[in-house]
Amino acid sequence: MRYYAEWLDGEYVLLNQAVPGYDHFDTMERAIRFHALFGSTIVLSDVQMVDSKCPIPWLFHDKGFRTFLKERQDRKRDFLALVAVPAPGTKDEKLGVVLNGMKRMSDLKQMTSYEEAAAKLGELLLKDGSFDFEKHLRLGIRPRDQFGRLIKSFPQHARELKGLLHATDYFAGSPLQETTLPSTRASGSYVDILEKAQAVMNEPQANRIKNILEINDKLPKDQQGRRSAIRRILGDGPWQHEPWSDKNLGLYLDVVHAWNCANNLSVAPEAGSLYESDDGLPLSRFERSVTDTIGWFRGVPMPSTGLSERIRRFLRWNPRTKNWKWIAAIARETQNSAEVLQRTLKTGTAEEQQDALRVHAERIAGCLVGVGVSPVPEFAWSIAEAGVALWDKIPQESVGIAKEIVRATPLAIASAKRMRIVNTITNLGYGIL
Repeated sequence: MRYYAEWLDGEYVLLNQAVPGYDHFDTMERAIRFHALFGSTIVLSDVQMVDSKCPIPWLFHDKGFRTFLKERQDRKRDFLALVAVPAPGTKDEKLGVVLNGMKRMSDLKQMTSYEEAAAKLGELLLKDGSFDFEKHLRLGIRPRDQFGRLIKSFPQHARELKGLLHATDYFAGSPLQETTLPSTRASGSYVDILEKAQAVMNEPQANRIKNILEINDKLPKDQQGRRSAIRRILGDGPWQHEPWSDKNLGLYLDVVHAWNCANNLSVAPEAGSLYESDDGLPLSRFERSVTDTIGWFRGVPMPSTGLSERIRRFLRWNPRTKNWKWIAAIARETQNSAEVLQRTLKTGTAEEQQDALRVHAERIAGCLVGVGVSPVPEFAWSIAEAGVALWDKIPQESVGIAKEIVRATPLAIASAKRMRIVNTITNLGYGIL
């Protein structure tokens, strides 16, 4: 399955302020590794590719991660794909898709030092009009080269900038057609999503949308519909260091979610994964008839019966303890069951999906012999839970394993503020990851 992973939106690091002890960067890295092991394809937006608050620029600097990507491509499978409107002024369409995120940074009214560096990197690449590995990577990181001089002038961001060059090489030169694609549908505005949703939401939710729309209407015309402009109104203080009130942070996270709902329709319309909090706006349900959830819940003790020892081992394992070379080795070992799982997610019944998930999880667990695991599943990761609105349609005997596997969270958080990833798998089916 191809997923637009909203949780890779760097703005969600603001959850660190909302939930005591939460580390969203850690959560993103965990989720990425599990998707890698489950044979998924994560479809990035142009913003996700370049945002330093997202792991992508960092991961591309990791040689083990790049090796994993190449292995997937050699098997005619993608782990990462990129869909965006090509940046204007490029003859090479793929390069235009890759550079649009850096081009968007140059349009920001306020920039961090990293955003300034990424924008300048994009300008250099746009000026060249093509990407050449020898020039831009092998030689480009030397101080006497213009790319090397740029990186040297922003030493605090050298790792991310070199990662962006590797990402550009990967997406611009991919041999697979669906790795790098121009968007065929305009994403639209998050304002449109909120205006449509307002009419069908309950009164408290409709009032929250009303507050957001009133703020948007007061903005200058050229800033309306830009979430960065809303952020400057709601967040009081230096850019990305604002002290947020609970109310304003909640409203801004609503804006981020609506922005991603709109983006999802153009990036990966056939499937997706969207965040929603229990007290948030249920926009994914409004936009799509069927959703399923992958939850981050308070860690709880596992039942004494009903789970095999392999499943228990899997649930206690933290994939962040292993590097990408090790992740790649597991992916090779469990490739067949991962492919069965992915096919079943597309066409199988709910029971078949549950069975395929269990089989694949047990295959992964079989690779964890000798790997250290937590004796208490304090931070058990959520793999799958059938659609919360669809539990009554799933045979009861198939629900138990999903409910136990879903005991998932990288940390124990207050249940009132727990967050969920909401995945839209297909318009007509159930989904599990």
